[in-house]
Amino acid sequence: MKYLPIMDLRIRHAYHADGRCADFVVEPGDETRRLLAGCRCLIQAFPDGLQVLAATADGAQPFLPLPTGKTLVFFLRLTNDDFPLFTDLTDLEGQPAPVFTTVGADQPVAVAGQTPPQALKLTFATAAQTERFVFPANATSAGFALGGRPLAGATAAQCELTGLDAAAVALAETGRAITVTAAPSPQARDFAVSYPVLPGLPPGVFARVEIVVGPPAAPGAATSAYEIRFKSRSAKWRYYLVSPPAAACAYAVDFGPTASFDPAVPDAADPVGQGLLAQYGAAARIDCFTSRTPVPAAEAVPTGLRLMKGSDGEPLPAPALRNLCSLGDKAPAFFCVVRRM
Repeated sequence: MKYLPIMDLRIRHAYHADGRCADFVVEPGDETRRLLAGCRCLIQAFPDGLQVLAATADGAQPFLPLPTGKTLVFFLRLTNDDFPLFTDLTDLEGQPAPVFTTVGADQPVAVAGQTPPQALKLTFATAAQTERFVFPANATSAGFALGGRPLAGATAAQCELTGLDAAAVALAETGRAITVTAAPSPQARDFAVSYPVLPGLPPGVFARVEIVVGPPAAPGAATSAYEIRFKSRSAKWRYYLVSPPAAACAYAVDFGPTASFDPAVPDAADPVGQGLLAQYGAAARIDCFTSRTPVPAAEAVPTGLRLMKGSDGEPLPAPALRNLCSLGDKAPAFFCVVRRM
């Protein structure tokens, strides 16, 4: 049996030197797994994604093409605990159910006759909960306690009533109760109310991926290729220098055109600097050098980063990802302690 690649999904990250992100395991959802098996497709896993292959007789067309318009669902499971340290997650803050999808994604533009992979669009899942109640006979207004928890910031306009004519609903400030007004009736009436709730993902899942199947490709056409793209986190760097006590600091930190570093002494609100002062006391001088601008996190060892003493310089390491401190404006920074005693 021959197999033809029909879809390619890869994860890219600016932090990694080769751009390939191997920080996740990509798994198909149960329905997608059954659909692919029914169409005689195989999944080949890669460190940075996966590829779907279809059984073929002539090497050009699948036996059973995937149904056009069907949504293939995959899940991203994070395997690298350091991922949040070097990734810009600003767009995901406060969002419990991120979704990377082809819906609304920009179409790639061919360059030199080659069409690049389509970058999936980041959206967020929505969910609703429905509950049933009984509106009392002859009443024009009644209150009800909700069993679920409406989404923070939900409004009455987002609640949908069914089963009552000319009815309206109001949400209490707590969001856990509703007041329903309706035309009176001599009989009690069942009704339902639907309201938005916090969506969720399966345990251990970072994000959901949704790829809508397009029309069957022409024989010999390129594999449908998609990418999920992450940006590096940018933060200022700070170096703490422990050196022999002297009247003035003889050192400087130089990073060429990438970033300039301002020298200072640790202030009272700097726990790392104060910890070093407490550790060394009068036996050492403690100085700190902070980059004026944020530096993007990168896996590759930076070049040009040097500790200077006059015209002499020595290479400096990049701060470790787990070395986080807080600057005066409460912004996080990566730090490194350098001892020259």
